[in-house]
Amino acid sequence: ERKAAEDKATQSVLRVVQALASATPETFEKLKSDFETALKNDLPNTGSQQEMLQKEATRVYDYVEQYIQQLKIQQEAMEKARIELERRQKEQEQIAHELMEELSRLMAVAEETSDEVHYTAAPLGGENTLEDAEVLRLVRRVAQ
Repeated sequence: ERKAAEDKATQSVLRVVQALASATPETFEKLKSDFETALKNDLPNTGSQQEMLQKEATRVYDYVEQYIQQLKIQQEAMEKARIELERRQKEQEQIAHELMEELSRLMAVAEETSDEVHYTAAPLGGENTLEDAEVLRLVRRVAQ
């Protein structure tokens, strides 16, 4: 009967150690609580296995705790990178919007200038009734 109780306690400790070994940042605190409870309640009842189980439980706990800390650091770094990427993307979208507005403004000015040039140059093109000498005389007068 004592051997059965020791085996049951040993299995309980092994079960929580195994569960803790597959912890994630989201499940760590719950599994840690289960682990601590099992060590407190069951480990003293494991008989000759107690010392070996204590060492293994401590080794697994230390490893998992370090692993979870590393994961949290990585998650924080990824979150910071995501936020920075979003900030840069918004900044680039704002710059693109401003450049598009500037381009629209410049296009409007170019169209307006083009219309003025076309209107001004209209008498010089196509069919006109002025003789070449008359055109030269007008050009000289404008130049003065």
